[in-house]
This record gives sequence, structure tokens and C-alpha cells, in this order.
Amino acid sequence: MNYTVGTLPNSLISADFNNDTKLDLVVSNFFDNTISVLLGNEYGIFDTPVTYAAGDNPTSVISADFNNDNKLDLAVPNYNNNTVSVLFGNGNGSFQSPMSYTVGKIPYSLVSSDFNNDNISDLAVANSGEGTISVLIGNVNGSFQSSIYYPVEYFPFSVIAADFNNDNNPDLVVANRESNSVSVLLGNRNGTFQTAIRYMVGALPSSVTSGNFDNDTNLDLAVTNYDSNTVSVLLGMGNGSFQSPINYGVGTNPFSIISTDFNYDKILDIAVTNYGQSTVRVLLGDGQGAFIAQGIYTVGDSPSFALAADFNNDNKSDVAVTNSGESTVSVLLSNGNGTFQVPIICEAGQNPSSLISFDFNNDTKLDLAVTNSGDNTVSVLLANGNGSFRVAFTIGVGFTPSSIISSDFNNDKILDLIVTNEGQASISVLLGIGNGNFETLTTYIVGIYPKSLISVDFNYDKILDLAVANRGDHTVSVLLGIGNGYFHTPIRYRVGNLPFSVISSDFNNDTKLDLAVANSGDNTVSVLLGNGNGTFLTRMDYAVGTTPLSVIFGDVDNDKKPDLIVTNSGSGDVSVLRNRCK
Repeated sequence: MNYTVGTLPNSLISADFNNDTKLDLVVSNFFDNTISVLLGNEYGIFDTPVTYAAGDNPTSVISADFNNDNKLDLAVPNYNNNTVSVLFGNGNGSFQSPMSYTVGKIPYSLVSSDFNNDNISDLAVANSGEGTISVLIGNVNGSFQSSIYYPVEYFPFSVIAADFNNDNNPDLVVANRESNSVSVLLGNRNGTFQTAIRYMVGALPSSVTSGNFDNDTNLDLAVTNYDSNTVSVLLGMGNGSFQSPINYGVGTNPFSIISTDFNYDKILDIAVTNYGQSTVRVLLGDGQGAFIAQGIYTVGDSPSFALAADFNNDNKSDVAVTNSGESTVSVLLSNGNGTFQVPIICEAGQNPSSLISFDFNNDTKLDLAVTNSGDNTVSVLLANGNGSFRVAFTIGVGFTPSSIISSDFNNDKILDLIVTNEGQASISVLLGIGNGNFETLTTYIVGIYPKSLISVDFNYDKILDLAVANRGDHTVSVLLGIGNGYFHTPIRYRVGNLPFSVISSDFNNDTKLDLAVANSGDNTVSVLLGNGNGTFLTRMDYAVGTTPLSVIFGDVDNDKKPDLIVTNSGSGDVSVLRNRCK
């Protein structure tokens, strides 16, 4: 049975919110800024969802009794307005209006525990946009004190709380997605934390996953190392520190890593795509933190991205892989014992260049959308429910589509698509119909050879806008959203030569989103400060290494300001630009 909740539900929890001994559900809905509450009954079905407002773009939801009235409450981080919303429960399954608390920039995940041993729940929030953790100490009435900020590394993406040093006091471990590190913050029993301890991971890591690999209740790490053809596993010691990495050979140029229990022995396993070998390697965990190479599976040419999901509804985790060197997607169906069936090859168009996975036809099965740069199309592959896919729709777009994003751009609660067309100096907007098909709404000329695309709300009107890096005419195009799927005429801003990637953050601490662009042709990064209304000031250029291809931001020097980190493919190094704004 299907239940309609909000747009892009992204997190789910289960608890008894109305004290009837039956489990209920709460869902956070990213795109319509709400949470949905579904009360359960004795037949295993749920009542019609009741919707409650949260903040802008809630990313997750947790439950605890924050005001000590023996009724479960909710807390939600709001990605786009730098707050956490707390909703008190009434004990009957309903909730009061949210109270908001300011945290750091772009909060992404949170955890609740009693950090100061007063039997009152506190909060810790990972602020992905500024490289900090916000700790909010709870009061007995359910309110929270002002955030205390602790610097970690760039892009803290998830946070957990547990007793890592066996002192009966909760500590924090933070996974820093883009700084090749993990931060450990040991608790002082009074709600404060010690300075974060940083653990570096391998050279040129392409992806990282975490889990309890040795069943000792401590968080461990696994990281793919693209240049050394290995996966590094770092086991937790139980005192807040980690052992030296153990390296496992996996294949040539491991690119993407996922972790789940493939053989259902309650021990986490690993699967890795090997970009340079056209294979997927599976390593089974032994429960002691070591891994055994189970098998290697040939997939298509240059596998880049992997995801795990149950594609055939048999309660087993399958794997899907994009093959960037040919026109296919490979699906490996699980046998439930850690092995996989011969890959099912799903034809897409010619030269698939990017892939996303969502439920495009609302049948609760994950579908695929693939850009095909060789025949100027987007292929929509609908799931059959048995792990295979059928090319249901092929949609013509512009010449040489290179990247694709999905969101609800016309506010009808149906996912849409936007595609960059490198060969046509344009982007194509495709509105979802709801059955997995899309109709071409319009095409916008942006700039020559549009390479990368981001979607964010630049003018704070709660409507998604776009920024496109155009390699061929050395510009960034900004398109402000209207809210019905249409965008205003692009405004172009000159950047450096051959811009290759674009990101957005608040670089000068004025609460307005800015842009940073990596320019591969003149070895610079351009920074364009935002005015808060969707327009930008003239660029400032900063020299970096040779042929910069990507740029990310994070707080590398722990001053609570976003710095820039740039990869330079020509000189084989990384440039760090420290933020000097006041």
C-alpha cells in the first residue's frame, strides 16, 4: 500500500507517538518544507498522513522526549535556512508548532544524547557548509541554549554519538566528506567537547563509507584510494582513536564504494566499482574488521557510480552501476549469500554520460534516468520490480547532453529534470508527468559548452534557481526560477578561461550566497559575491595550480570561514585558498 507524503521524502523514523502500543511513522519532506506523520493501526496500515511545517528543506528527522513530559517530540535540521526545528508531541500523535534554533550553515544531520549528564536530551548538528558541529544543550522545558560551535574538517556530512572511550559519557564522531578525514570529539561530561582529533585517510580518495565492521560498537571507516588501487579500513579502538589503515587490493582505479550486509550474516560488507578495470569487487566482512575478497564481476566499460537498493523486492540488496564508457547500466541481483547473478545489461542511448535514480512513476520502485551524449537523448528506464529495467521513454534534448539533475521545479510534487547540452550552448527543462515520462517544457541558451550545473535558491524566494558553468565562452549563467518550471532570462557573468565546475556558498559571511568557479584554461578560481537578490558582483580571480577541474569549499583552518580547495589535474596537486574575509 502506498501513502502520499510530501515532495522528495528523505528520512523516516518509526516510534509510538500516540501511546497506543502501535508503531507510527514520521517522514521529512525536503522540497515542500514539511514532515508527515502517519499513525499506525493494528492491521499494519496507516492513517492518512498529517503534515506539519518545518523549516526550509528538512534533511532528516529524529525523535526524543525533549521536555520531559513522557511524550515523544521531533527535531529536524533545515538545510536551507540554517536552523533546527523542534516540535513538541501532544501524546496523541499530533505535534505543536515548531520552534526554531539557529545552528551553522547548511545543517545536514543531527543526533540527540545527554551530553552533560543532567537527564535532559541535548542536540549535536553537523553543519556541512562551514565545517563545524553545533551543540545545543537542552533545558528542562524542552527549549535549547544557544549553539556552541566546534570546528571539524570540511563538509561534515554525518554525526553520531556514542561512548567511544568507555568513560560512560557520549562522544561525537563526524564524517567529513570532502576533506579526506574523520573528526573525533571526546565529551567532557559537562556538555562541552575536547578539540577535534583528525584522522587522515588515503591519497586521492574517491569515496568513503562508515560502519561498525568489527562488531565492537565502535565506528570504523572504509575509503577507496583511486591512485593506489586499494580500500583502506580504519578500525576504532574504543578509546576514541583509530588503528592504522589496513589496505585491501580491489582493482584498478576504485572509484565508488558502498557498504551493506550482502550475505545477511549481520556483518557489513563492501562493494567497489573499479573504473579502470570495468569490474565490481565485493569484499565480505568477517566480523573482526577484516575483509575477504568474495568475487569480482565484470560490468560495462568504465563503471563510475554504484548504488545499492532492492530492485526486485526480494528483501536483498542489489547493486546498480553506471558504465560511463558505453551505453549501458549494469544491475547485479543479489543471491542473498554475498554473491550476485550475472549482470543484467540495460541499454541506454549512445555514450551515457550521467545517471540519477528516483521513483519517476510513483510505483515505489527505483527508476533510472540517463543522459546519452552520443545520440542527444535522455533515457528513462522504469523498474520492472525484478531487478531489471526497460527503456520506457527516450526524450530528445539538445546536442551532447552531459549532466542531469532532478527536482520539482514547477511545484506540482512531481519530479522534473534539467539537462546541460554541451554541444548546443543550452539547458533543457523537462517536466515530469508522473508516469515516468517527461515533456520538454523549454530550452534556454546559457553559454557555449555548458559543463556543470547546480540548483540553489540565490534570491531567497523559496524557488530553485540555477547556475551553469559555460566552458566555451568563459561565463557562468544564472537563471532565477519563477516557480512554474520556467526561469527568467539567463544573466551571464564573465569568469576565467574554460570554467569547468561551479559551487555556491556564503564566502564573505553576509548571509548571501556567492559563487566560486574553477577555470581550467587560465589556472584560476573566480569568486563572485552575491547581492542576495540573485545578482552577483564582478569576479575576483585567484591563482591556483595547472588545469583546475573541480573546486570545493570547507573550513581548513578552523576559523569558521569557508575556504576553497581546488584539484589541479595538470600539475597533479591540490590548491588551498584560505578565506581572509573579516
